[in-house]
Amino acid sequence: MKTFSLLLNSRGAPIAVETTVLWFLEKKDDLLVCEIRRAAGTRGYEFEIADATGPRTIHCESPKELIAKYLAEHSRLVREGWRPRAGNISSLE
Repeated sequence: MKTFSLLLNSRGAPIAVETTVLWFLEKKDDLLVCEIRRAAGTRGYEFEIADATGPRTIHCESPKELIAKYLAEHSRLVREGWRPRAGNISSLE
């Protein structure tokens, strides 16, 4: 799932589009919500993994660092038995 938000300048003209990428992983009855986004107020990025206990955010300074950390975390999650969500998400409660 991707979400887009349009950034506007002081006159209301578009200046940039921000993209957030979300995806869901499941293991038995447990759900992880993963998100990649630009870090607020910096040139960096954030990769967040949220489970029932709350989010864990990994900060990255460059796209190269973001990709390396994402691949490492994704590999770890797959080894632990997490898989892409098979069905629709009706609620994140």
